[in-house]
Amino acid sequence: MSSAKNHRIRSHRSYRNKVSTAEHFQKKQLVKKSQQKVLKEQSNLFTKMMGLFKKGDK
Repeated sequence: MSSAKNHRIRSHRSYRNKVSTAEHFQKKQLVKKSQQKVLKEQSNLFTKMMGLFKKGDK
């Protein structure tokens, strides 16, 4: 193989790895944000329920 062809293969492999890493990071961030949103909604619901129970006890 010519050195130009080797260079093209190597440089494209590097690009592919960078894109793959970026996509993986974005997916992890998306999952993290969605989990935080779900947990926040659950905690809000729990807080509302506890508020109702406390009001009922008074």
